[in-house]
Amino acid sequence: MRKQRIANPRFPHHVKVVRLTYPGRYSYETEPTGTVIYSGEGRCYSNGSVDGRQVDISHRLISIPVNVNGWGELHPLSGDAVTVTMGKITETMEVKDFEPDNNRTLLYCERNGNIDE
Repeated sequence: MRKQRIANPRFPHHVKVVRLTYPGRYSYETEPTGTVIYSGEGRCYSNGSVDGRQVDISHRLISIPVNVNGWGELHPLSGDAVTVTMGKITETMEVKDFEPDNNRTLLYCERNGNIDE
């Protein structure tokens, strides 16, 4: 019988966390610029809940293989923008909270129904 190899990486997605800043006095005057907090491998998965107030909001968890001591001076904060690429699908979401775990960081995010392909 022929053995089949299965590729199942622990962190199969590409995650980019950006802290947006608005250079103008008011946020609508100029385009926001950003500081990249993290760009690399990660794993995005659904929390299994959808909030249906006015717009369906999907709750996501993102696991990043950086422990609490590996962040240095910049670490994810509430309000940061996250872009996750899963194959040919790209999702954009907002960080609501983060939690340092054993050898990783867990981001709690919300996605507002838009999927870019």
